[in-house]
Amino acid sequence: MSGFREKPSRPLHVEQDLQRSIWNIGYDDRFEHKAQGTLIRSAPKIGRNDPCHCGSGVKFKKCCLN
Repeated sequence: MSGFREKPSRPLHVEQDLQRSIWNIGYDDRFEHKAQGTLIRSAPKIGRNDPCHCGSGVKFKKCCLN
């Protein structure tokens, strides 16, 4: 007379799927960083030493950069 019964074992593929599911809990591929396409500027880039675009006549780095 045995007081303990051996629990039935799961098939290997079920066990592997279960382990994979447990490992991936909380992983959401919507938050995965995906590379964006190349950025194309509509206006030319303002250099630091160019006159400020606000019209003050001061260099951009001394006026509106900060």
